[in-house]
Amino acid sequence: MLEKFESKYPRNIFRRKASIQFQLILLKKNPYNPKSFSICSQNKIVSIMKNIVPKMICCTGIFLGLAFVQNTKQKGIDVAAIDRAVQPGADFYRFANGTWLKENPIPASESRWGSFNIVAERNNLVLREILESVANDKTATKGSAKDKVGTFYRLFLDEAKREKQGVSPAKADLDDINNLKNKNEIIPLIAKFHRKGIRSFFGFYIGQDLKNSTAYIPYISQGGLGLPDRDYYFKTDAKSQKIREEYVKHVWLLKRLWLSHR
Repeated sequence: MLEKFESKYPRNIFRRKASIQFQLILLKKNPYNPKSFSICSQNKIVSIMKNIVPKMICCTGIFLGLAFVQNTKQKGIDVAAIDRAVQPGADFYRFANGTWLKENPIPASESRWGSFNIVAERNNLVLREILESVANDKTATKGSAKDKVGTFYRLFLDEAKREKQGVSPAKADLDDINNLKNKNEIIPLIAKFHRKGIRSFFGFYIGQDLKNSTAYIPYISQGGLGLPDRDYYFKTDAKSQKIREEYVKHVWLLKRLWLSHR
């Protein structure tokens, strides 16, 4: 699957060639013992330096040249995406991206499609290959990271087991909600859910500081809404009213599904 994806969206991977291997070759050709270096004759040192230095300078120049060429390929404008049939003064967006847009139509499953979507999709395929690999690995040490990830993925794929269990794995959490007696008991329950990764009333996570990229800070965000934002609950136009009607049906359907699995 990944090969098929990359044949459609080929990657340009530019890797710098390290000069370490070249240096090792030179040292093999002109070996010396560091411990006995102090007793080497001056002529011997000069001979070694005359032999090595020009090659090192030449090698460094070659690698710098390669790095420069590779970096120029990585950066700048992708001229292959330009549609030269469009006049930039008439529609600059089409001029700059027209060919790319023609060659990369939006898939039926997506609402938008761009280069970052392609990168994300390839990343998902890479992650899937990793997950499938560890899930099929029977030699993983019990309790190791590979064993845990493999077990987690196998459970995710086991639809028959999920259907059989129904909502029973969540029963303890649902009972905690149903057993609430007053408002004072809500706060400890919210804390308990957040420790388990269940977001309740608000979201909490650690992320990069927007004002200081060298630091990570905690973020708290509003939660508790099923629809995207407040306006969806209060707008009176026909479309908003229809969305609310369908949302109520959706919530009721979820409740029926839950009751059928109790």
